[in-house]
Amino acid sequence: MQLWFVVIAAFGLAYFSLVKRTFDLFSLAYVSALVYFLPGFFGYALYPGGLLSEPVLLVPGTYRIMISVLVSIWLGAAVFDRLARPELPPFSLTNSELATGVIVSLATLGFVMALLTTGRALLSPDKATMMAELNRWHLVWVVGASLAIVCSFAERRGLLFAAGVALVAVDVFIGFRSNFAMAMLGVMVLWLGAIGPQRLVRQSWPQLLLCLGLGAVVFVYKFLYVAVKMGDVEGVLGRIVDSNFYLSALTYSEPFSTQAVLDAVVRSDLQVGMSHFSGLIYRLLFFAPAVGAESVAFNDLFQTRLFPQSKFGMASNIWAEMISSGGWPLLIGFLLLFVLILGLGSWLLGVSDPRLRGYVALAGSYWAFYIHRNDLVYQIDLEKRILVIFVAGLVGSSLLLSFVHSVRTRRKARNGEWRHP
Repeated sequence: MQLWFVVIAAFGLAYFSLVKRTFDLFSLAYVSALVYFLPGFFGYALYPGGLLSEPVLLVPGTYRIMISVLVSIWLGAAVFDRLARPELPPFSLTNSELATGVIVSLATLGFVMALLTTGRALLSPDKATMMAELNRWHLVWVVGASLAIVCSFAERRGLLFAAGVALVAVDVFIGFRSNFAMAMLGVMVLWLGAIGPQRLVRQSWPQLLLCLGLGAVVFVYKFLYVAVKMGDVEGVLGRIVDSNFYLSALTYSEPFSTQAVLDAVVRSDLQVGMSHFSGLIYRLLFFAPAVGAESVAFNDLFQTRLFPQSKFGMASNIWAEMISSGGWPLLIGFLLLFVLILGLGSWLLGVSDPRLRGYVALAGSYWAFYIHRNDLVYQIDLEKRILVIFVAGLVGSSLLLSFVHSVRTRRKARNGEWRHP
C-alpha cells in the first residue's frame, strides 16, 4: 500500500504543478494533505511513549484513507476546472474602507491586554505554564493579526500589512507557529491565484521557493523556540548548523503524531458512534462556551482508550474522527462536503471586494490546511473566530464612517447658519 500511496501522491502533485490552472484552495488542500500525510512516505507514525515517541508501521487501512483523501481533492479539482462557473458580479462591502485598520486596532488591543493580563507567563519557556495563563485576549490578538495580514495584502496596504506581521512575529517568538503559517498561506493563495491559469512550477517557482523556505521555518521553529525564549544564542546556532537537526525536525514533526491517531483508530477498529456530533449545533452559535454550551471533543473519546500513557493532549485527526464515528459511509460523505466547500471557497476567491477576498483566503486556508489536525468541533471554532473578528472590523468601519459623516454634516450645517443668519 505504501507504493500505491507514493505513486498516487506523485501523480496528483504533477497535476497541480504541471497542468495549466489557477492556484486555489484545491491546490492548497492537496499540498496540505501531502504535508500531513508525510508518515505515508516514511511508512510509520510516532505513537506517544516514554521520553521518546515510538515509531510504528502504518497498517494498510491507514493508507487507504490517506489515498482516498488525496484522490478526492484531485478529482474535485479536475471537476471544478471543467465546470462552467458563473463570474461573480462586481461587489463591494458597504462602508468597509476602514475595516482592515479596525482589525489591526483590535489585534493591537488584544496584544496589549494579553500582556497586561498574562504578564511574564508569555515569556515562560514552559509552554504548558504559558498556555494555562492565556485568555481570550490572545485570540483577539492573533486572529486579528492574521486576518489583518491577508486583508491588507489584498488591499495592498503596506503599513497595515507590516503591523500585522509584527504582531504575528511576537506570537511566533513566544512559541506559536500556526497563526503565522495560516496568514502566510492566505497570502500565498491570493498571490498565486492573482496570476491566473499557469503551470505552477514553470511560472511561479520563485514564489514556491519562498513558500518552501517559510514552511521550513515553521517546521524547525518548534524545536528552537525554547532556546530562543531563554536567550540561548549558542544553542540556537549549534542546532541550525547541524544537518541532523533538520532531519529530526522533519521526522519528529506534528504529522507523525497526528497520523498516529488515524493509524491507532484503524488498527483497533475504534467505534465512538455519532452521538458526540449532537453538540455541534451549539458550536455554530457565537460565544456558545461563554453561556455554558458544551460539546464533546473527539480527543475526549480516543486518547484515554488508545493512548492512556500519553501525559499531554494530542492533536486530533478529522479523518480518524469520521471513520470511527460512522465508518466509510461517513468518511466518504465528509470528503464530499470537504471538496464542495473547497470549490465554493475557490469560486468566492474571485470576488472583487479585497477585504472579503482576504477573509475568504484566510478562512479557506484554515479549511484546506489546518483541518487535518483538528476534529470537527475545533475546526468550527476556528472558522467562527475569523468570522467574528472580520464582522467586528466591518461594524467598526461602518460606525466610524457614520460618525465622521455625522460630524461633517453638523459642521457644514453650522457653517451654513453662520454665513446666512
